[in-house]
Amino acid sequence: MKSIKKSFNFLILFVAAIVTLSLLGCEDSSPVEPGASNATKIEGRVVGNGGFSKLAKTDFENGLEGATVTVAKVEANGSLTVVSKGSVQTDAQGKFVIDVESQSTNHLVVIAAKGTSQWKAVVTTTARSSSTAYCAPVNDETTAEADIYAQVVSRSKADVVAYSDIQSCINADVAARIKGNASLTSQVTTSVIAYAEAKAKAQAHSYFGLSAMQINAIKNAELKAQGELESALYFANDNQANIDAAFGAYTEATVDAYVNNSSSAETCAKVIDIGIQTLVNVSANLSSELKLALIKSISIKRAQTCSDAVGDEFESSGGSQSNMTVLVSAEINLLVSINAASSYSQITDAFAQFNSVVVEQFKLILSAHANAITTVNTSINSSGGPKTILSAAVSTTANADVVLNAYVTFYNSVSTMVESSLSAASSAQIESTSEVLILSNSTF
Repeated sequence: MKSIKKSFNFLILFVAAIVTLSLLGCEDSSPVEPGASNATKIEGRVVGNGGFSKLAKTDFENGLEGATVTVAKVEANGSLTVVSKGSVQTDAQGKFVIDVESQSTNHLVVIAAKGTSQWKAVVTTTARSSSTAYCAPVNDETTAEADIYAQVVSRSKADVVAYSDIQSCINADVAARIKGNASLTSQVTTSVIAYAEAKAKAQAHSYFGLSAMQINAIKNAELKAQGELESALYFANDNQANIDAAFGAYTEATVDAYVNNSSSAETCAKVIDIGIQTLVNVSANLSSELKLALIKSISIKRAQTCSDAVGDEFESSGGSQSNMTVLVSAEINLLVSINAASSYSQITDAFAQFNSVVVEQFKLILSAHANAITTVNTSINSSGGPKTILSAAVSTTANADVVLNAYVTFYNSVSTMVESSLSAASSAQIESTSEVLILSNSTF
């Protein structure tokens, strides 16, 4: 969906202009260099407090000078074993380069300490001899992600939970609320694992038709995208537009992981939907503030992947640039509303508004079938309709299998209704209409 992707670059810049807080710049400077030039190196910058939310600048600090940096690997019990060749000190801009003894290893953890404070960041790129891996700016947000990753490993869930799952669920607000609290970190880890496991169950379901080879290829593509995100965040130099562009490119790569492996953007969006609903229910015992922060973080990814998938259907159905422009504008409004939401209901209301725009635009694209589309959409949302049944089935259960089966039933019900009502349409039009109405009605 190349035209939508080009539009998305405009979107993230526009959103950044709306929600960006004050920007703290950083001058370019060479980091502190370690020893042997043929060693594995990790280059990064220690920021300290704060983080980088996906849409809104939080409290960036100046680079932290004089922090002691080491690198460790995560053991099976979640503990850290130092694998760096000693330690280095960060320079005046907080930058560092450190040699690592571990070869052909990914998911190493950078540890930065100054005084009584400590921060961490996972480097997902594989460390290889005579190469440099880049670390995202080390801050509270990356520390929370690293702590959750260690717990994922200790629970033997690293084969199911991709680091991208953790990164998508954690933003600066979540990190601030669990900082220094092992119990809350553990609870959020449980939610993240539930999200990832639900996604994995969905990928393996016969409805999506993904083979084990495809699923593995998607995982590898997502891991590559995660490494590229970390590098892009390091080179963003605290520029919010660059940070937003990095996250935007990362989301595109997540969708492309499916598209480039003989699947679709629609499958990506549906899989994320199923994961999010499971996460919402598993997170029921979290404080309302922490739960909201968690849902806001992952809802941003849901909004972007859904819009990407809808854009594909718009294009394949002959949508005009005008339709695409309206879709991009609706996504901008949705993302801004998610960012500003003070309750879960406000997030669902924002999705409802976005979905309404999507359906209206699709009716313009398939104008000959507009009345039939209206009829089907009304039936989907009627009392006793597929959406009501789906909502009732998934509203409280933490069982991922129940959630998954309810969604598959919903998908099949909508497809049947569309096929019956749009009998005069082509098979391609029926398929696109089914996908648009599914994606537009699967959040509440």
